[in-house]
Amino acid sequence: MKRCGKCGAQLYDQDTVCTYCGSAEITDAETTQQGGFQQVNTPVAQPVNNMETAQGSGNIIAGAVGAFLFSIIGGLIYFVIYQLGVIAGICGLIIFVLANFGYNLFAKPGNKNSLVGLVVSIIAMIAMIYLAEYFCISFEIFQVFKDQGITIFDAINATPDFLADPSVKEAFIGDLGFAYLFGGIASLSNIINIFKARKNRK
Repeated sequence: MKRCGKCGAQLYDQDTVCTYCGSAEITDAETTQQGGFQQVNTPVAQPVNNMETAQGSGNIIAGAVGAFLFSIIGGLIYFVIYQLGVIAGICGLIIFVLANFGYNLFAKPGNKNSLVGLVVSIIAMIAMIYLAEYFCISFEIFQVFKDQGITIFDAINATPDFLADPSVKEAFIGDLGFAYLFGGIASLSNIINIFKARKNRK
C-alpha cells in the first residue's frame, strides 16, 4: 500500500497521485510486524488550516468569494447581451465557467474538479442568472417609465409587481430556463470528470 505525503490518505499501489488531494507526494506505507500479523502504519490525515479538505477542495470560503465575484462578470455580460436584443440565456454557460474559474483561482484546490468546487460554482451560477434576469426586467421597466420620474431603484422595487403579470412571468421563467440549460451543459464536463475520478478510486 502507499500513502499520500501531504494529506496522509491511504492509497492503492498503482496510484501515482493522491486521489483525495491531488498531491504527487506518494510514499510507501511503513509496515511493522506484530504477533505474526503485518500492520500498516498509515497516519490519519489531520485537519488542515484554512479549511483545506482531504478531498482537495482548497479554501472553500475564499473559493466561494471568488466564484461569486467572477460570476458577477458573467452577470454583467448577460445584462449587456440582453440589452442588445440577443437571447442572453447563452450566458448561462459563461457564468458557470467564470464562477468555476473564480473558485479555483481563490480556493487553490488540489483537485480542479472537486465536488465542493462544482457545487459552489453551480450555486453561484444559479443565483447570478436569476439576479441578472431580474435586473434586466427592472431596467426595462425603468426605460419605459423614466419619463414619469421613477428611478432605477423604484423600478427594482416594482419588478415583483410586474412579474405577477402572467405574460411577463412566462417570459421571465423561459429566459431563466434557457440560461440554466446552458449553465448545466457547461457544468456537465466537470460532473463527468468527478464521476470518472470516483470510479477509478474504487
